[in-house]
Amino acid sequence: MNKSKIKDGVQRNGLNKWFQRGQRGTLEYCTGVGKSRCGVLAAAWLAKTINKDCKVLVITPTQTIRDQAWVQEFKKWGENSTLKSNVQIVCIQTAYKWTDQEFDLVIADEVHNYLSDEYFKFFKNNTCTRVLGLSASINHEQRVYLNKIAPVVDAITTNKAKEMGLVSDFLILNLGVTLNAEESVDYKNLSVSINKSQARGFTDWKTINLRKDILYNAVNKVKAVERINKLFNDRYGVIFSQSTVFADLMSNKLGDSCLSYHSKLSAKQRKKNLKLFCDGRTKVNVLSAARALDEGANLPRVTYAIIAAGTSKEKSQIQRLGRIIRYEEDKRAVLIRLYAKGTKDEQWLKSSQNRYNAVYIDSPDEILEYA
Repeated sequence: MNKSKIKDGVQRNGLNKWFQRGQRGTLEYCTGVGKSRCGVLAAAWLAKTINKDCKVLVITPTQTIRDQAWVQEFKKWGENSTLKSNVQIVCIQTAYKWTDQEFDLVIADEVHNYLSDEYFKFFKNNTCTRVLGLSASINHEQRVYLNKIAPVVDAITTNKAKEMGLVSDFLILNLGVTLNAEESVDYKNLSVSINKSQARGFTDWKTINLRKDILYNAVNKVKAVERINKLFNDRYGVIFSQSTVFADLMSNKLGDSCLSYHSKLSAKQRKKNLKLFCDGRTKVNVLSAARALDEGANLPRVTYAIIAAGTSKEKSQIQRLGRIIRYEEDKRAVLIRLYAKGTKDEQWLKSSQNRYNAVYIDSPDEILEYA
């Protein structure tokens, strides 16, 4: 059986489970399994077999997913007429303010983003006859909210999808770097101050953030990214970071082949940079993203990613891995996670990788032994 038939079977099986649970449930599928197509199939089924005048709402976390990803999905699967006649697509930042609206089907894309007191107001204050939640990862705390509207009815992890051949083969490499002398002194001094505050029962967020900045923007991380980029200069990749300063710095250092993508750029500039990267006919083959592109973006030809700075959250690691593992014949994707040795950075890395067997390496040049 070919890959498309396997994937189609998985998607329809998930939707069957959704039907059996009263058409109120969530598919917790890793990137590459086809969550969006499940949404398109559900909307088309409702419009064509139940109610041609049905109201379908797709909720998204970002404008890019709203304006591009879902429009492309409906067109891709030949459901442009359903999109035009029955579907409204909005960001959660708009939808949560609504009251007394009625929808025959709500497709909550990246539903984990809406499971908070504020955004959950949408589900409290409006009528949703059917709810289809879509997510790659939902933590235990979020399920308390999710179970009220759309409990998980089917789940496929990244590792399971890899076994099934639904995503490309992938490898995770962890590369430790050291803080330089100045960074090391500052890190230790800030840590002492943080510990003293905590001993007094006070959380000094300002100092904690200053310490994070040291880890996020470490000089040796910049050098490591530069070296890795040279090793992969003929491939498409993404650099994930936690600060716009680092994202712009890498874009400047890597020159014409790299563009930034983050919230401090205008929506127009972000759209332009993403288009240049996805085009395949320009010099641009690297995107340097700060707390962006983790979710929803379909990036063609990407075979590697560097997490220059991450968090302790498994969800973040899963989402970033998802950007590089969409299935392509004979592709082996490589995710390189940088961390500052002997710091909180190393603890965050270990906390976020519980489900994965990562390989630890000591220098960028070792990557070629695996990639």
